[in-house]
Amino acid sequence: MTIEPLRSDAHLHHGWKRHTDMKFAAHDAWVPVRLSELRAVLPHYALAVQRQESGEDQLVALLSLQEGQNYYLSPEGKWIVPYVPSFYRGYPFRLGQVTVKEEVRQILCFDHGSGLYREQPNIEDQELLEERFFQDDGQLTTMTSRLVAFLTQCLKDEQQTAGAIDALIRLDLLKDWDIDQACPGGSVDLSGMRQVKQEGLRSLGAEDLAQLERCGALEIAYALYFSSQKLRFLEAIQQARSPKEVAPAADDVLDFGMDFLTSE
Repeated sequence: MTIEPLRSDAHLHHGWKRHTDMKFAAHDAWVPVRLSELRAVLPHYALAVQRQESGEDQLVALLSLQEGQNYYLSPEGKWIVPYVPSFYRGYPFRLGQVTVKEEVRQILCFDHGSGLYREQPNIEDQELLEERFFQDDGQLTTMTSRLVAFLTQCLKDEQQTAGAIDALIRLDLLKDWDIDQACPGGSVDLSGMRQVKQEGLRSLGAEDLAQLERCGALEIAYALYFSSQKLRFLEAIQQARSPKEVAPAADDVLDFGMDFLTSE
């Protein structure tokens, strides 16, 4: 990615082309997910808590059992299950942080490596799906404003999710995931990925359970436990793709537009 901030003085007449496929996610073996989308994610994905290089712990959904592959994409770049994780729905935009007079502010950024940046977007031809970032007066366009609102809510959700994961860690409710035992034959690196301790959940007292429920950690714990069954889905796709890749049936492939506000 080449993430750069957007400014009205430098990018007043610039814009972007809305993507029509999700090939940008083709090499992702996992994706971050948030507490607010667990009910939509749970029917389709195996979940884990992953330790990042920064030392932070992140809730993720597995997309593959092979490094550099995404089983949830068709060869045409369409998502094959009904729910697309929110992490992808703001692409190619991201929120960055700047500090102004010791105050941390969020700033809208764009991934120039996406190939979707347009210095002269054609907004008259609707078939081109091109948009401007700013209006002539320097204010955000309606589409860009909606994107900012969506990404801002995602950031709040990330912070809430991080707090819930911390609560699980404080109570020692996570363990390393033995993926070789759970799903033989996979090659995706799950080092640093963890699952919930079932015995730990069963032994919790009323006060600890109430604490976990208040912050959403209990919901994450049970989602981790029940979602592990989805490894069988990934195994089935892996077997179908070996020795040669088999595309999903046409009826199983779902189109994905730019409705980034759709959450379920």
